[in-house]
Amino acid sequence: MIRVLNKKFLFLFLFFLGFVIADSVLNGTNLTNDSLTNNSLTNSSVSSSVLSITDDQPLCKIYSLIKTLGSIVAIIMLAYAGFQLIASTDMLDRSNAKNILAGAIIGLIIIWLAPLLVKFLTGSTDVCGF
Repeated sequence: MIRVLNKKFLFLFLFFLGFVIADSVLNGTNLTNDSLTNNSLTNSSVSSSVLSITDDQPLCKIYSLIKTLGSIVAIIMLAYAGFQLIASTDMLDRSNAKNILAGAIIGLIIIWLAPLLVKFLTGSTDVCGF
């Protein structure tokens, strides 16, 4: 159980890291500080640009599609696991249903909180309407 959760969290971390990298590629921004890469330490070369990922960008449309499909699949999995939890008499099936419930709930939380995570990591003011 713990190994499965560790693999899920690693996958989700890499997934959200991909969102951050994809955002920087789509917006043409650089993830590193330009003043450090150019070896110039003057204050005039450091620009304080505010990042904003608006709803009309392709990244937000992709996220909206993933959020919708993921939510639908999670609701189906919650219904299936709930039925399996109620209907089964075997303890193995009941523990399997509990694992499915936990995975679906964790998945929903991560899918719906992803913009806040991206907002925190990138320092953006607006991420897909959040």
